[in-house]
Amino acid sequence: MKSRRAFPWMVGLVFLLAATRAEAHAVFSTRGPFIGGIKHFFLSLDDVLAALALGIVAAQNLAKAGNKVFWALPTAWLLGGLAGLAFNEPVRAAELLSAASLLIGGLLAALSLALPASLVLALAVLLGGMHGFLNGVAMQPETFGAGLSQLGGIVASAAFAAIYPSTLLEIFKQPWTRIVARVLGSWIAATGLLLIGWTLRVKK
Repeated sequence: MKSRRAFPWMVGLVFLLAATRAEAHAVFSTRGPFIGGIKHFFLSLDDVLAALALGIVAAQNLAKAGNKVFWALPTAWLLGGLAGLAFNEPVRAAELLSAASLLIGGLLAALSLALPASLVLALAVLLGGMHGFLNGVAMQPETFGAGLSQLGGIVASAAFAAIYPSTLLEIFKQPWTRIVARVLGSWIAATGLLLIGWTLRVKK
């Protein structure tokens, strides 16, 4: 029985290990901009891990924050993406900002702190808005409609990635799932720390 319950986590971990980081947040347009947005998200390790970390934090504080966070994240991601499309200028600290979000989100998930609902929502807005903005800045769509469609694919994927861990934790409600979630949070934080070190080293 336990092996069956662990299967979804194993699938998720294998997916994460197989994912690679997209260079400069390049958004693929194969088979349409919406599918390109989905591809971009799931090939961008920083985006995926940030959404997962937030999903874990939300699940750990679901009694206080409720499901509002799962509306706040995609909404902020979409608005940030639109702002990025309008800004249309490269952000020099993009890699550091993404890595810092992984470090902070991963630490909160690993520590499993009881956070106020307002803080969880603020984290969702800040994280979603920042990653959306960086996505939008990196886009060079032929039309505004194409850019909006790309953002739609990214936002839908981010919402799914955030809800996935929360759903598993709520379904199983076993102590071992909480431990797995905290361990995954520590890995996310470690990834963020490594990316910060790597980015600073490359820029020297």
